[in-house]
Amino acid sequence: MELTNIQKDILKEIGNIGIGNAATALSKVTSLLVDIALPDLDLVSETNLIKSYPVGGLIVNNNILGEIEGNLIFVLEKNEALRLIEIATIKDKGSIIDIDEDGESAIKEIVNIIHGAYLTSLSDFTGLSLMPLPPNFYKEYKKEDVYKFLGKKRDVLEIKTSFNITQEEVYARMWLILDEPGMSILLNKITEKQ
Repeated sequence: MELTNIQKDILKEIGNIGIGNAATALSKVTSLLVDIALPDLDLVSETNLIKSYPVGGLIVNNNILGEIEGNLIFVLEKNEALRLIEIATIKDKGSIIDIDEDGESAIKEIVNIIHGAYLTSLSDFTGLSLMPLPPNFYKEYKKEDVYKFLGKKRDVLEIKTSFNITQEEVYARMWLILDEPGMSILLNKITEKQ
């Protein structure tokens, strides 16, 4: 399955709306200037997804229930996660060397805001009911473990993001993982709206 240029443009616009709302919410929560960019997105194969997964990467997963079901996963390299925690908790750069319970909580809260805003934007545009369950945090997840989220053959919409928080960049990816019928329903709804 491949995205048409129109589907890709619409998905980027939906993503930008959701990400914009998330940036506003994060700015209010942290009292910091937050800007989130969505530079690229595409449907990726399982093989390319696994190849691009960072060594020692971290995953925050929200299962999605509703008219289509799947996972919305936020992927960070460990150093990016540590810096995001430092910024969110107003700690000095390089002061956090491991993710403790408070750090995990901060990451989950940030991701919950981003995922909620993204799914709301997607739901508003398509009319599909998409409900995220509470997030699960997976520390230092291995490439082989990513297969657990893919299950049977799934299509993955990879959304590359960058945060600019008080003029410091942090990079991450979101993966919208749906089975083939679910992805077809989503893309058909998007195509109907053009």
